[in-house]
Amino acid sequence: METTILQTKKDESQKKIDEKENLREEKNEEEVGFYELSFLLANDLNDSLITETISNLKDSINSAGGIVTEDSWPKKIKLAYPIKKNNFAYFGYLLFDYPRKEIEKFSQEIKKNSNILRYLLISRNKKYWQRDKESKENWLKRRGKKEAAEINEEELEKKLEEVLK
Repeated sequence: METTILQTKKDESQKKIDEKENLREEKNEEEVGFYELSFLLANDLNDSLITETISNLKDSINSAGGIVTEDSWPKKIKLAYPIKKNNFAYFGYLLFDYPRKEIEKFSQEIKKNSNILRYLLISRNKKYWQRDKESKENWLKRRGKKEAAEINEEELEKKLEEVLK
């Protein structure tokens, strides 16, 4: 009987702790948002200027207390219509956590950057992003596709020898 009373008290105290943690998470979610920044960089930029522009974006995110979750190296694309006399541009994106109160300042900072032709800054739900990322990984596993990093050179050589025989 004593053990059940102790267990009940432990359960109640654990529930209170969980409620406090949930309140902290909700408060943190209210203060920090999850954002995606998609951008087009000018076609005439060389690799060093592209790297500099991206590092400046990341630095400004980190300096305000944000955290870059994911980024992509910009890829050259053909534009559907010219933007500032550019028919081609480099498309890239950043996913990051950032204080909600500071996001307008960050947006103004992006507007001042002359290397960025266009940008789109949207607020995303981190839970859905994680779920989408996991479902994509599961889909790749089901299809039997391996990422390039997982393929061993020896395995490739063995498969080539088998095919050539």
